[in-house]
Amino acid sequence: MSGPEPTRPAEEPGFIAPASLPLAPLVDMVFILLMFVMVALNRDERSLHLDLPALQSPETASTEQVLTIEIDAGGTVLFEGSVVNAADLRAHPRLTPDSGPVRVRSDRRASFGDVMRVLDALREAGVGQIEIQGRAP
Repeated sequence: MSGPEPTRPAEEPGFIAPASLPLAPLVDMVFILLMFVMVALNRDERSLHLDLPALQSPETASTEQVLTIEIDAGGTVLFEGSVVNAADLRAHPRLTPDSGPVRVRSDRRASFGDVMRVLDALREAGVGQIEIQGRAP
């Protein structure tokens, strides 16, 4: 009579136990990877708080004409003492690739977004030399 083969006992020579894969460490690794991805994707990079530093050394005198743009704590932009909109700097007639250096002075309480809007407008106007300067305490 032919039926199912009898199983070999573990003590018998030539017996090989079936391989088993431990699942607990694999589940732990998948959980750690999932947590890493969740934390990495959940970063909020929309706002950035910067405390702009005060000057540590005195200003150096420049021999060439430097145009000055100032940004106060409230985000008001002043170009050579006149209030302007940051977007209007893109088409300002005095801001050209040949206009020379432009100095951007920012209050330490000015938002980083206001400073970046001015810098983007200067870049789009073609200004080649931009000096960034903090305001003395």
